[in-house]
Amino acid sequence: MTRYARAIFQICILGAAAFSQTFRGGIAGMASDSSGAVLPDAVVKLTNDATGLTYSTITSSAGSFVFQDIPLGSYTIMVSKPGFQIVKVDQIHVTAGEIRSVPVKLPVAHQTVTVEVSASEAALDTASTTLTTDVGANTVQNLPLNGRCAGDCRNSFAAGCGRRVFNADARGAGIRARRPDC
Repeated sequence: MTRYARAIFQICILGAAAFSQTFRGGIAGMASDSSGAVLPDAVVKLTNDATGLTYSTITSSAGSFVFQDIPLGSYTIMVSKPGFQIVKVDQIHVTAGEIRSVPVKLPVAHQTVTVEVSASEAALDTASTTLTTDVGANTVQNLPLNGRCAGDCRNSFAAGCGRRVFNADARGAGIRARRPDC
């Protein structure tokens, strides 16, 4: 009877060992940038090269990703994140009971930005310190004369001749006089 019990025991042990074997594997990895900083929320796509079956996940806040219990075979991983180049890792072989570690570094994407500015040319003379402006006839006629008569204003444009000069002394009293050089 002991032989019979021993045989049953061995069959049970061998049977349990046979059923505990797996025909699947896994892939785990870490997504980081070129400086080694982790990349959370990156999209990771795993494709079985033989069947075309695709699995997808998003990296954790620590930049890690895991594909567990996948069929044995050869796989391709594509990792993408806005602002970074897409990285593709080919020929990752998954074997029974093994979890393959695949670290992925994403380089920063090269972006070309074109800024086009179109504006009219500004009327600004940067070569001269002379300030000029056009004053219309209506503006000149509406200027306040401030106690002067129109004849004085007309004469004042002729090289200063005939202008009346108002000089104020310290008390604020003014003296009107004609310029002597006219």
